[in-house]
Amino acid sequence: MSQAQPQDPNQERQHGQVFTYKVSAHQSEVYNRGTVETDGFRQCLTFSQPPEFRGDAGFWSPEHLVAAALASCFVASFRGIAQKSSLHFLRIEAEVEGRLERVGSGLEFTHFVLRAQLALTDAADEAKAVRILHKAEQACLIARSLKAKVEVKPDIRVEAPLPSF
Repeated sequence: MSQAQPQDPNQERQHGQVFTYKVSAHQSEVYNRGTVETDGFRQCLTFSQPPEFRGDAGFWSPEHLVAAALASCFVASFRGIAQKSSLHFLRIEAEVEGRLERVGSGLEFTHFVLRAQLALTDAADEAKAVRILHKAEQACLIARSLKAKVEVKPDIRVEAPLPSF
């Protein structure tokens, strides 16, 4: 007798199971640049230490990737909560600035400022949008996982809707 499978396997995973994400990074002693890759992705990511740590300019650094993870997680969290809450918006943009400082015997991020710019088409949705921005801050798993303080500074604007074609 076979066991019944859940109709949506993701639904079961969301209720108590653990998710894992595996990446690998490669770099040699000779080159400043390395690569990060994961199974199932067509492209790898080239990185370098930032120039202030004798790396090559113009490449993603681990420091930039941390800030990018925070920005993209916040935007994705906002979008998901906005959809569930029936909040219609034109766009959300998150700009993150991370402060790296010497603490004790090493460097660490001590503070992130996340500037969230949200464009709405209806001014009546502004209070709802503020609540959802706050919920996104609480829901963002990257923000919750960081030791450093994350300060969200929202900027909500009302703009004309995009023309439909």
